[in-house]
Amino acid sequence: MGNGHAIRSAQLPDDIDSADAFEFEKLGWDDISILANDPTPGSQVPGSTAIPINSLHHAGKFAREYFAEVGEELKILEVFAGNRSAAIAFADAFEPGIDITNWVVTDAVDYPGAEQTSQFCKMDAVSAVNTYGPAANVLLMIAAPKNYADYYSLRNFIAQKSEFARRWFIFIGDLGGEHGSPGMWNYCHSNANLRRVLCKSIVLASEKKIYIFEITGAPH
Repeated sequence: MGNGHAIRSAQLPDDIDSADAFEFEKLGWDDISILANDPTPGSQVPGSTAIPINSLHHAGKFAREYFAEVGEELKILEVFAGNRSAAIAFADAFEPGIDITNWVVTDAVDYPGAEQTSQFCKMDAVSAVNTYGPAANVLLMIAAPKNYADYYSLRNFIAQKSEFARRWFIFIGDLGGEHGSPGMWNYCHSNANLRRVLCKSIVLASEKKIYIFEITGAPH
């Protein structure tokens, strides 16, 4: 309980939206920096996932049930895809019966031996959102890193003008704890443009969950 409270009370840095902070954080988003500073070498070994595959299947099932009720065509932009194994496990349970017409998969690193996907683009998360975000109505992150690219990419996605009347943000993992930057749990739950529509545990006795937020009040 203590760890969960700490995660929920953590705040983003006060200067997070300054140009200097952005430029400083951006220094760590290129492939050389990521590979040099990876705190868990081997985490991107082909076929490995940061979240157990059966838990990703649970996440996919929960997402499928939610979006089946929504009934919208989905165009997904995934950032921090890593070796792509987690996305494939999630998609196995998510895609059946859901109208997904596009799924762009991105990461700053093209890991050797990564699962092959039809639309992989090598770029950092913020560049991916700036490039592909306007054509997507779902932004997906699975086990995001702690380098504030999750914040900047989500912030930009929320603010983008879009052709879609409804858009969503999906996060799978321990939001703002083991996965994602400190302060992200609070940011997502206090942002007036994000409304949490689903939160389900996917690992017993763990903070690993699937969160779905609908983006509200943003420009279209």
